[in-house]
Amino acid sequence: MPQDNDGDGLYEDLNGNGQVEFTDVIKFYYQRNDPAIQNNTEAYDFNGNGRIDLDDVVSLFRDMAENSS
Repeated sequence: MPQDNDGDGLYEDLNGNGQVEFTDVIKFYYQRNDPAIQNNTEAYDFNGNGRIDLDDVVSLFRDMAENSS
């Protein structure tokens, strides 16, 4: 199950292993068009534009990269 590790309402940990890492970004990239994600915008709209798109994948990647350093 995806998890919201930092409590901001967004599911950053898509593989549910307790860490936000590159595998979460890859999983999001491949599953971003899945109805479970598309119909749950409030949990996956990382850039806040009201829809799930490639920019959300980039935003998740940036957040992951910033928090790993």
